[in-house]
Amino acid sequence: LSPEKHLTCTGNHDTSEVAPIFRFMGRADIEAIMPLMQGLAEDVALKRMDAGDLCVCGMVNGMPVHIRWIHIGPCFIRGLGYNHKIQTNHAYSYGTYTLPSFRRRGIYKASLGYAACALFRNGIQQFSAIVMAGNDVVLHTLPSLGWERSKCIFHRRILGVHYTAAAQSRGRTCRHVYIGAPRDIYLI
Repeated sequence: LSPEKHLTCTGNHDTSEVAPIFRFMGRADIEAIMPLMQGLAEDVALKRMDAGDLCVCGMVNGMPVHIRWIHIGPCFIRGLGYNHKIQTNHAYSYGTYTLPSFRRRGIYKASLGYAACALFRNGIQQFSAIVMAGNDVVLHTLPSLGWERSKCIFHRRILGVHYTAAAQSRGRTCRHVYIGAPRDIYLI
């Protein structure tokens, strides 16, 4: 997955505008993506890249307007206290953001398609995302693209302790309690 690969969006955008171009970004592109990092420090983006996480960026007229991070393999999601136990040939999308003035133009959907095509071409078997319950736009978009809900994750943090339950679509529920993050897994 080289940073030079790109794809033109054919999504639901206004035809009077230039279609976004998507490409994988590298360390040399760090300054360009920082406005999309929603207040995170530059060293966070660099650590993600150094750990092998992929950064897909959508650009309009050379200006970054959309970002999507992708991790391959298992990881621990700190904000949910959730150990995302996936195989090493599975990818997880996180940290997606589109500038408000570019929303509702099909950029999210096109970015997802671009990333999925590149990942599947390079041997990834499964691509997943965790979507918060109130994110109705994404919750309605993903099924229209063929994505299926595989589990519901319920999370509470009380006095610094994470209580997480993951209910599988087929009825099985796993419960986890974390005071701190595990040490032997990638942290997001």
